[in-house]
Amino acid sequence: MLVAATVGLISLSFGIDAIVSGGRRQGVPAFPYFLSGIVGLLGAAGDLRVLRSRAPRGVQRIARHLWRMSFALLIPRCRSSSDR
Repeated sequence: MLVAATVGLISLSFGIDAIVSGGRRQGVPAFPYFLSGIVGLLGAAGDLRVLRSRAPRGVQRIARHLWRMSFALLIPRCRSSSDR
């Protein structure tokens, strides 16, 4: 949870840095930084919610797992699409 929150905050700061420096940071536009930052913070918030309540069971557990795995597979797919 702490890693996700830290990565999220760092990504958001990179996005802000990209906007301040003309829309790009080391050749990368600001949008991917904001996207990964927001998703990281949402994941950390979800982890905190799960830690405060009981462990998810059944459909909630499967939905949480599918959300995380689908996003993890989406990242390399988007990256390979932008290389073309």
